[in-house]
Amino acid sequence: MNRWGIAIAVGVVSVGIAASQGDAMGVRNQVNGTLANGTSIHVALTRTVNSTGLQDGEAITARTIGATKADGRTIIPSDALIEGHVTQASAVVRGDPYSALGIVFDKAVLKHGEVMPLNVAVQAIALPQTSVMGPPAPGMDTAPLGNGAPQGGADRQAGTPALMPPSPPVVPDTVGTVETSRGKVVPASGGLNDNGQLTPGSQGIYGLRGIGLSDQKVGNQEAALITSMGKQVHLDSGTQLMLVTR
Repeated sequence: MNRWGIAIAVGVVSVGIAASQGDAMGVRNQVNGTLANGTSIHVALTRTVNSTGLQDGEAITARTIGATKADGRTIIPSDALIEGHVTQASAVVRGDPYSALGIVFDKAVLKHGEVMPLNVAVQAIALPQTSVMGPPAPGMDTAPLGNGAPQGGADRQAGTPALMPPSPPVVPDTVGTVETSRGKVVPASGGLNDNGQLTPGSQGIYGLRGIGLSDQKVGNQEAALITSMGKQVHLDSGTQLMLVTR
């Protein structure tokens, strides 16, 4: 083998060693995704979120409900972790009757720990499926992220516990989406399926009264700006989100 062949062989070995060392140190490899624009990713929050007490940059996580596929191949598996962070959090202040929570989801953690960057917008929000169909699902943490009790605030109907299932089970009513102007309500569309789940065609807010949703640019990413007519934005563990790639 000539010296160029030796150099190439050594280079390949070096890359392999570096990758192994990265894995050993707990560094997650980044992979490129192959999801077309407009691809839907159905997720549920892993913890209860309250805007009061949250800070910019604080982690927000969700898990996928079902696999996301492209050309018949699974790109993001079911129960994959979707990671994001808070872009803003505020309570009601004088002169502004709305509390607000900005969040952006920017990566998916795949089966073997690889990280896939995401650029997604939140297209729809709905009550946890458990609120419609039964008791809390395994793995969903009811401890709140941010200050406040997980049983809800002024944005919930008085006397209704967050995870109390209706009897008989019913699909929540459409509430609508409050735009950034905070004065115009656009009816939600697409509906929920028979199991109380969001579908790829769902848009807007379902079953969460007093909650509004609009898009907000943060750098080159799409952040969701969620507003509430109550003192805080409160989303229970298991709250469904329909994300769509940009």
